[in-house]
Amino acid sequence: DVEKINADVVNSRIILSKVRISYDSVVYKQMREAKDAPADVFDITLSSLAIDGLTPADLIKKRDIRLNILMIEQPSVHVYHHQLDYERPKKATSVSSLIEKEMGSFGLNVLTLKDVDFVYHNEGSKIQTTLSDLNVSLKDILINEETESDTSRFLYARDATMRLKNFTHKAADSLYTFVLDSITVFAARNELRVQSVKVQPRISKANYAKVMK
Repeated sequence: DVEKINADVVNSRIILSKVRISYDSVVYKQMREAKDAPADVFDITLSSLAIDGLTPADLIKKRDIRLNILMIEQPSVHVYHHQLDYERPKKATSVSSLIEKEMGSFGLNVLTLKDVDFVYHNEGSKIQTTLSDLNVSLKDILINEETESDTSRFLYARDATMRLKNFTHKAADSLYTFVLDSITVFAARNELRVQSVKVQPRISKANYAKVMK
């Protein structure tokens, strides 16, 4: 679903506002009954999606697409993982082979994801994996047969930066919570920066001895 579309044909710009991509629960139920449903389904909403560099010629030929900028603002991604009583055949199809089949190749100068919220729901478990305030910047993206095996790239990009704020993680023993003000990953430099690491006990000193017995 898209609430509004603004298209500037002259400057090759398109902005989609209030976008939602959701799975069909009825179809998913039918696929599960047929033992052909995937374990994970998605519910995605976006505040806006802006595309710069998409020309009328690209829409006509649909081959070897090259875009300038793709900016996605305030995406909220919910992944629902279901426990299946069957195994689906694994399809060894790479992203590049799918792109090659559909459009030959795909290139993008800059991909920006701003203020991402991600929640992973595991069926039958109360524990959820949540990431908030995630910002991602990927530059010089090229998806084709050659870049599939290019180890100098990260997610097909020459340069990638990811920043996550206010990250919390419960230890496996549930006795402590790790709190990080921010995590920044510079993929091209194989560099990870962490600011202000805190370890917070989840139980009192009086109860600690009882739990450890």
